[in-house]
Amino acid sequence: MVDIEAQKENYEGLTTELLQWIEQTILKLREKDFPNSLAGMQALMQDFKKFRTELKPAKYVWYFIFGGENFISKGE
Repeated sequence: MVDIEAQKENYEGLTTELLQWIEQTILKLREKDFPNSLAGMQALMQDFKKFRTELKPAKYVWYFIFGGENFISKGE
């Protein structure tokens, strides 16, 4: 019973943190000025693709191929 109660408290804490993160993220997204046209959104997406494939490829590839933190902890 004690273990179940501890798990319940842990779950409640995690869900509270998640809800706070969601609220903060919504506020951040509301502050963004996104283009109001298809062409503008396509240009924004193109910029993101360029960033992901050219500017940050090592980190992106390393994380997804090797499993991010799991890979790092196995290498220690």
